[in-house]
Amino acid sequence: MPPIRAFLKSDVLQPTLTVDLFFAPTDYLQLATSIITEPVIDPEPGENAIFEGIGTYVAELYGTVEADPATLRVGKFDTIFSVASEIAPGINATDLVSDFDADERLGGEIILGFESLGLNHALAATAFTDRTILSNSLFTSRGRTSLSDGGAGNTDGLSSFSIVLDGCKGSETVDCYMDGEFGYRLGFRHQKAGQPTDEAIEEELTLGSERAYLAAATKRPISGISTAARTMPWSSQAPRSWKWSRGLTSQPIRSR
Repeated sequence: MPPIRAFLKSDVLQPTLTVDLFFAPTDYLQLATSIITEPVIDPEPGENAIFEGIGTYVAELYGTVEADPATLRVGKFDTIFSVASEIAPGINATDLVSDFDADERLGGEIILGFESLGLNHALAATAFTDRTILSNSLFTSRGRTSLSDGGAGNTDGLSSFSIVLDGCKGSETVDCYMDGEFGYRLGFRHQKAGQPTDEAIEEELTLGSERAYLAAATKRPISGISTAARTMPWSSQAPRSWKWSRGLTSQPIRSR
């Protein structure tokens, strides 16, 4: 019997290329897409991977209509729930953010801007997992997402949504962490549980819908040298009891 390796070492060299395209035929209508080329199949533990399993897929493809004070976005896009995309540093930040936020979702989002107490506010609501042909990839196929893949938000119909209220003094809300004097974000997200996977059935796991709550604030110190952030996240997965989730935001169940 061959010896069992206690530690498996893998040497991995893989590219990641993102191409963002933007087209604005009018002042009120914009079309955007994000095309990503990267590994879509993970190597087996202990195996080396040099430019292997590379695929190209459409991460986002949506249209935006602006009609002050509302902005409507429809199509496939990454929903933003946490503040991790604004403050998480390092080469692994993208993976971290994808755990917090819901990527590659299909549906609609509406943002309402208004003035109150000297702050700029926005309210947004969103939708569910993409299972169209856009969920697959070229060159190396990662497979088209289906209902049997399970995961939070991978359901029929508009069964998942998120609502976020944020504001910032001193800059636009999207630049608040770096440039704002004071900002905040409050949010609630519900993602209905998808079908149980074969693994979940085998392990007799009971899956429940995800509910996430977000409360975050940023404030620039008097010195103006840096910006501090404090967040208070909670998340729950019914029928489990409430739990405290440490980190930047609550953590959803990944759909892929």
